Amino acid sequence: MLDTALAQVFGFDQSDLTENQQGRLSPKQSKFLKDASKSCMVFSGGFTAVMLAITLILMLGFGVDADSITPLIIFTMVGAGFLIWTWSSRRDVYLLQYVEGAAQLRTDRIEGAQTRHVLNVDGYEFTINGVQYHALNQGVSYKVYYAMLEKYAKYPKTNPKLILSIEHRS
Repeated sequence: MLDTALAQVFGFDQSDLTENQQGRLSPKQSKFLKDASKSCMVFSGGFTAVMLAITLILMLGFGVDADSITPLIIFTMVGAGFLIWTWSSRRDVYLLQYVEGAAQLRTDRIEGAQTRHVLNVDGYEFTINGVQYHALNQGVSYKVYYAMLEKYAKYPKTNPKLILSIEHRS
């Protein structure tokens, strides 16, 4: 049964939860995961194009020597590297997984950085935001449906995971 408070803070609805319970990503979740990958590619491509254009204009249009704009050249190369990486991962496959158990909540505070809220269920850690953290209850049993890249499936406890839906367990 849908817990509307959890659905609101984790961004899912009844149709998403039903699909997840049946072992499938919902159409909305599939689109979200594909769009996230595309937006990274568009951003890195745009960044690389702008940096390359500025570098070429400075070198060819204004005669600035390469030594003077080395940081700009390095940023352009980093952008190109990120573009290649995002392009190579454009066909990555996401797996729907789930874990259930008692919630263990904690907040990590790193000196000079933001706090990080963590949901731990049966050893699987999920980074969550503050609103999500406060919507959950320590020790309560949950079933968490999450997506992870297939290439990380060998190490599910330690690799990045995205919570798609969550429900109370009795």
